[in-house]
Amino acid sequence: MKSILKYILIITIISLNLYSRERMLIATVDLDHSLRANEPFRKELVRTINRFAYLKQKTSISVDREKKKLFSTNELTFEQGLTVASNLKVKAVIIMDSERVLKNTNNNNKNNITINSNEINTILSNYNITNYMLSNDIKLTNDIKDLGDLIEYGIGKKTEGIDKASEEKSDQELYEMRYNFKVIDMETKNVLKEYELKSNYESISAIQEICNYLEFYFSKSILNNIESPINGIYINTRIERITLENKTNIIYDSGEIIEGETFTINFRSNNEGYLYIFAFQNDGNVILMHPNDFNNYFDDEYHNKIEARKNYIIPPENSKFNIKIRPPFGEDSFYCVYTKKEQDWIAGEYFSGDGFKICNKNKIAEFTSKLKSKLKFMNNDNWQISKIYLQSIKEK
Repeated sequence: MKSILKYILIITIISLNLYSRERMLIATVDLDHSLRANEPFRKELVRTINRFAYLKQKTSISVDREKKKLFSTNELTFEQGLTVASNLKVKAVIIMDSERVLKNTNNNNKNNITINSNEINTILSNYNITNYMLSNDIKLTNDIKDLGDLIEYGIGKKTEGIDKASEEKSDQELYEMRYNFKVIDMETKNVLKEYELKSNYESISAIQEICNYLEFYFSKSILNNIESPINGIYINTRIERITLENKTNIIYDSGEIIEGETFTINFRSNNEGYLYIFAFQNDGNVILMHPNDFNNYFDDEYHNKIEARKNYIIPPENSKFNIKIRPPFGEDSFYCVYTKKEQDWIAGEYFSGDGFKICNKNKIAEFTSKLKSKLKFMNNDNWQISKIYLQSIKEK
């Protein structure tokens, strides 16, 4: 009895290890300690990231300790922020800082902000400045940035008796904090996402977009790292690019395609079975290209199994639609997974819709993690994978 329990325990441990949730380790490094200066925003940011199950965030405590250990300061440069992330051994880092900007101005034009005389009269209520002392427009340049500078330049004198609280209140009314974000892949050092001058509310939306994208990016890395087994099963997958000059170029592993051009996906296998083609589009959507309602419905029946040594094309010949390149541009990845047995859980649990089914963005990481685990449990003679990377670019 004890030996049976021992084997059950061993099998359970092995199963847990195989099905353990993979996560993408990330860190948020605030270069100017702006998160600590805005506690409500920090808590909301942490809550937002923690809602994404496949992201594992380094706590702000560990990040702050690493900053202190490396540089003994909370005011870091961008390069120092990357060093902190590198020491934390994360896959991706969200590097952020803040800027103090004037309210109700065109923040995109930082070096030359214009305020008309009516606005000056309103915001300078604590200052003894008369109308005849003001021109129609006063420009706050790099040299003249705030009200103190205006006074120093002799435009007016500050009214006596203003206490410190009034000064702080006036300062809060004039300025607001805006936040900048850069998302960096720590392996490649590529900038994945970038957001500038976002308010508190906009920053939370930006973080949600960043997290959605990181789960998508994490899912791609899972599939990129799955190695093809050597088992005698061959999937001949290619993209046929139809150029603007109506010429056909064949792409097997990777290639470019230009705005306005069309393409087809062509495949065949030397074994009968089931083929699943997943398109990871650069806009963050994941589409099940095969099976689909266009290729797999014929003779009024749904046929999912592919035949050995038979050529297939998406979209099918004589189809009324084509696949055309439009913005946004970037890398689209196609993962072709062959299995001897049908994987009906794929469309049943994760992909839905008519025509080409789409995966819910909140389930992309869960889907790819489960797919990897399923392939891990399969005999190597029962599956195969091929990959094609297509870079779309704007027409010159």
